[in-house]
Amino acid sequence: MKKYIQTYIVALILGLCLIPHMSEARPDGQPKDGYPAAHIPDALKKDANAVVRWQREEFLIQNPGKAALRITRAVTILNKKAEEEDLEMVMVSYDGDLIEAEILYGNLYDANGKLVRTLKKKDITDQSYTGGSLFQDTRIKHASMQDDRYPYTVEYSYEQEFDGLFYYPDFAPQTAPNISVQYAEMHVLVPKGMDIRYTTHNFDGEPESIPTNKHVGYLWKVENLPAIDPEPFSPPFRELRPTVLLAPIEFKISGYEGKMNTWGEFGKFIYELNEGRDELPEEMAAKVRAMVAGLETPHEKIDTLYRFLQANTRYVSVQLGIGGYQTFDAEYVYENGYGDCKALSNYMKAMLNVIEIPSHMGIIYRGHANPKVSPTFPTQQFNHAILCVPLASDTIWLECTNSHSLTGYMDRSTSDRYAVLATPEGGKLARTPSFGPTKNRQNRKAEITLQEDGAALIKVKTIYSGYQQDYLEDIIGSYSDREKEDWLRDDIELGSYDLISYELGRVEGAKLPSCYLTYDLKARNCAALSGTRIFLAPNLLGKWGNVPEKLEKRTQPVKFRYPYVDADTLTYLLPKGYSIENMADMPIQITSKFGEYEANVTVRPDGQITYTRRLQMNKVEFPAETYEELRQFLKEIVKADKIQIVLSNKS
Repeated sequence: MKKYIQTYIVALILGLCLIPHMSEARPDGQPKDGYPAAHIPDALKKDANAVVRWQREEFLIQNPGKAALRITRAVTILNKKAEEEDLEMVMVSYDGDLIEAEILYGNLYDANGKLVRTLKKKDITDQSYTGGSLFQDTRIKHASMQDDRYPYTVEYSYEQEFDGLFYYPDFAPQTAPNISVQYAEMHVLVPKGMDIRYTTHNFDGEPESIPTNKHVGYLWKVENLPAIDPEPFSPPFRELRPTVLLAPIEFKISGYEGKMNTWGEFGKFIYELNEGRDELPEEMAAKVRAMVAGLETPHEKIDTLYRFLQANTRYVSVQLGIGGYQTFDAEYVYENGYGDCKALSNYMKAMLNVIEIPSHMGIIYRGHANPKVSPTFPTQQFNHAILCVPLASDTIWLECTNSHSLTGYMDRSTSDRYAVLATPEGGKLARTPSFGPTKNRQNRKAEITLQEDGAALIKVKTIYSGYQQDYLEDIIGSYSDREKEDWLRDDIELGSYDLISYELGRVEGAKLPSCYLTYDLKARNCAALSGTRIFLAPNLLGKWGNVPEKLEKRTQPVKFRYPYVDADTLTYLLPKGYSIENMADMPIQITSKFGEYEANVTVRPDGQITYTRRLQMNKVEFPAETYEELRQFLKEIVKADKIQIVLSNKS
């Protein structure tokens, strides 16, 4: 440990210089035996696709605006699944202005720990990281050290130097599910008189303190972490793994100084960074006033301007400048007709300014993972900007990058989570709207003309609303006609059939975003035959897939993140002379804390039959011991979905 401290002090004296060559010495304390796979404890192989053999993260803070991070890591790749997570890769990002980076060395070892090859400079690819951006400063240096013989071990080291600090790295050595950790540590060295903040999740104990004459050192370490094998209906992996979150109190980036001790300070920095950029040229301001002339309510005015934004701008990711945190001004969007999430939100804000409707840009995490944001631990973990319009009676949230969304709708990737609003008074945590199951509906109606040979002509119309239409909206907006048809054929689970026609589109005038899907087809073998009887499973289009496996010892909470309702009405036109001979007792009703299920069969006066089914799944999180109760609920649903009706010809 003493040698480690001396090494760090030397690094500080040298001014955090990067080492621009591939012959970097391996760190003190790192194993020198080449990592034989036989040295992995059996307990770490269970459920593991890879094992982190040794990892050290060294984060050296010089002042609120400068720091260096060095990561040295050795990972044994046990099978091909590990390569799907790019664990055989070394990747490091930089942008030339705020972050410099260098891959220091890389080695590949076989199962016995014998060195197979070393990484050469010619093996390293340096390319722009587009990530969907038209303009972006960020670049990636990366190299693959893949082998075709398992297991093998990849060892590498890289360093980043930060000229501007807005966030600190986390310590989470389990970067993906099914990775175990033999040993990992993180060292943080901070100048005396400068504090940092940290919090932990699934992590026991406080860091070791390593004081020096001029610095305060922190050391976190973990040993023999077993792999986390996600269990059915478990929380996201990032909520299960041990993590240390670090955050600054004071920071400096591109000449701007800020504080992050509270969300108020954090939001104040974002506000001041973008202050004065929400002003429109008078020509555009006059157009705004003309567009809303004669409209009476704020809602009407906001809706009119939002639809103008959708029709006259397009989303283009532009990640330039100070880490992509400062927006292009409103005039830029007016002149060019495009912008990123910040620029489009700011442009909408500028239009609302003209008619004296206050609004606030909000930064948020966009994605289904929805990381938890702590009200008491401010840190930068956001990747998207939206606009919040607080009114006297309600609050309207605007997703300014979506050209088709209804005014005020937050889809599943941005709803039900915290956003930080940048206001003149400072940052404010606010939660975006959430939608309960009855708002996220799939309403399906079908007319099925059953034939005596078990085939059927089927006409289906389905309306999807709320979260249930999100993925269809993507298909409508981005798929070619051929891709749409391929998707539909994969989505219809009827075995052998001929698709006659289909139509997919948006429902105009709906209160919630909605899409429709209609199709006609001829299906073969929809029912089984036995003599003069027809055996029909009436739930033809929406069976629950399966029951999750029984677990001897469930360890993870049971979590449903996606509330919804599926409602089906299937009307069967029977062959002439056929009627119901036998069927299960109806209706079937199943109630649980996880949701509700109901199915019924009714006979119409004309002798035809109607099958109805309604399934509601709730957004819930319960302790691990409720898992068996969930299994029983789903088992009953699977059984109910398989009921049969026996039809016979009495004529």
